[in-house]
Amino acid sequence: MIALRYFTIHVPNVWQTCEWYRQVFGFAAILSADATAARLDVPGQRLVLAAHDVQEDAFGPRRLNSFLSDPPAFHLNLVTADLQQLFDYALAHGAVPVRDPIPDAQGQLIASLRDLNVVLIQLIQLASPNAEAVALGSIF
Repeated sequence: MIALRYFTIHVPNVWQTCEWYRQVFGFAAILSADATAARLDVPGQRLVLAAHDVQEDAFGPRRLNSFLSDPPAFHLNLVTADLQQLFDYALAHGAVPVRDPIPDAQGQLIASLRDLNVVLIQLIQLASPNAEAVALGSIF
């Protein structure tokens, strides 16, 4: 059996990024003693943040994806009961809008924004409580 243990995003400032995700999305964080890594408490998931300057310890002296020159080639997908309120709140806390809230082909309200590290975040407002299973099934 193979399972995804966690997903790591390398960021310039772990503490600042944790604080932003806590303020905007309510995700608590557990930081390492030296604040070079953290685990965000995302319901049902493991999202880890690691400082850019410790990448070399894990991956050797090569340059990994630098968010300063190009946006990362992935995005986070978050579901919410009130997309417009969360979208507006994120913008008020420094997020950059990519796509204003609009209905997708299935009628779900979606929006996209970038966080303080230019990570793309897609927000989805689910039409009903069981719509999350339907939305996950539509990925495949």
